[in-house]
Amino acid sequence: MSQVANKLKGLPAVVRMLFWENGIDNPMHGYKVTKMLKELDVRYSHQQVYREVNKKLVPNGIVEVIMEPQEGKPDRKTWKWQGDNGKVSITDILDPNQMKVEDVVAFSCPELVKAKMDCVIKELEAAMRSEASLSMPQGRNAANYKVKLLQMQCDYLTNKLRDLQSKQAKAA
Repeated sequence: MSQVANKLKGLPAVVRMLFWENGIDNPMHGYKVTKMLKELDVRYSHQQVYREVNKKLVPNGIVEVIMEPQEGKPDRKTWKWQGDNGKVSITDILDPNQMKVEDVVAFSCPELVKAKMDCVIKELEAAMRSEASLSMPQGRNAANYKVKLLQMQCDYLTNKLRDLQSKQAKAA
């Protein structure tokens, strides 16, 4: 893998998160991936899952295809994660700046939530500086709205991170 110079976005990023959640050493097939997505209320069809994985993850060596023979049926295509064997940080693979807040919090990954929170804080600081420099009332209203929205996202991510860290502490 090209040391994650091209961070994953969209469905391939979500599939990466599913491997992370399911255990990096556990192969998965398209039906399982689609089922896990539905449980997270993330809707992608089987066709989309297969197309994206085979187009973006397999050719780059991130995922290996394993064909499992089935009696009386076509072989089952199973994917095994090859990209980093769990040694690379999740934020090296995924770009939290490119992910929506709701996509980040759909998974139980404190490191990713913290990275997204850092991105939101930087954006909030920039929005606050921008708001302070505006003189037109209409521009100030729009900037004020953006600041409030970013503050709510930051609060939400802070609470989610606190919950995840609490669960980790109880599990340890």
